[in-house]
Amino acid sequence: MLAWHGLDDLADAAEVDLDFLNAVVDRRTDPYGSARLAKRSGGYRYIDVPDARLAHFQRRLLHDHLDKVAIHPAVYGFTRGKSAVKCASRHLGARWLLRIDLRQFFPSISERDVYHVIRKRLDADKLMAFQLARLLTRAGGARPSNREVRGRPEYTEPHLAYGRKYGKEFPPSTLGYLPQGAPTSGAIANMAAEHLDVRLADLGRDHRILYTRYADDLHFSSHVEISRAETRRIIGEACGLIRRVGFQPNLQKTRVFGRSITPTMLGLHVDGSHLRLRQSIRDDIDQTVRSLERFGVAAHAAHRRQDPMELLARVEGLISFARGVDPVWARPRRDSLRRIVDEYVAGRA
Repeated sequence: MLAWHGLDDLADAAEVDLDFLNAVVDRRTDPYGSARLAKRSGGYRYIDVPDARLAHFQRRLLHDHLDKVAIHPAVYGFTRGKSAVKCASRHLGARWLLRIDLRQFFPSISERDVYHVIRKRLDADKLMAFQLARLLTRAGGARPSNREVRGRPEYTEPHLAYGRKYGKEFPPSTLGYLPQGAPTSGAIANMAAEHLDVRLADLGRDHRILYTRYADDLHFSSHVEISRAETRRIIGEACGLIRRVGFQPNLQKTRVFGRSITPTMLGLHVDGSHLRLRQSIRDDIDQTVRSLERFGVAAHAAHRRQDPMELLARVEGLISFARGVDPVWARPRRDSLRRIVDEYVAGRA
């Protein structure tokens, strides 16, 4: 599937300096910085941002190869033609909904996992898979994988072999983890989680419930109410399968929605015949737009201790999300934000 045959081919195809790629593969440089990303639910998520040269290479690989790999049909995040809105639409009419979050989803995927994903899904030779695994991960910080699934000798031998080829040893401190923030990480994570999706989809069929995954958010739903005993059984089986394939459920974020709590996922209510935005998202958008209009971008950003452009990007993202669900409600908010942005940019000119 891959047309490249060596690191020089990688460099030529992506128009990236070969010495730079060599330094990344050898872990002689750390081409990542850190940034914070505003979450739709509020607060921030800190991510690893690759150097511009590495990001360019990763985007080229994503466009030319990773985006063309088939993904499990239950997956709706980081894949073309799918979205959070389409994921939630699958669960419309739910009278029972179980939501399970995966703990440290991206960092729990190791360089060795990436190596095996590339070998299998891109049909790459061993050396190419090793080099790409290095170019798509960041050194250090990977969580130990579940030994039953990923602790087998075939996961460690490639790195020992290529350590000898390079005349080096690759101790655990040089092995990488999948960085949240790299262009390729979402696609690689989906491939690495294939065993999880297969097993949880089978679990859903066994219990006559629907399973979907959006990044690290797992959802199971039913159009009929499910008893507490059956719910406990499903949670236990799901968490056992999650651990068995090398991930960890975040039990503190496990939620069950049913008779007394409106089924909600990805910021949307799914209990009726059409999706509805959570009121907290509507309030957040309205309050932010009103404050920007009243106090101005700079003053409101200073009040919230945010960079002005970061604040504008966050509310723009919220409105864009709302447009996919309720375009009539979102349109005037979008128009107001455009006026605010135009005035702010003109004032800075």
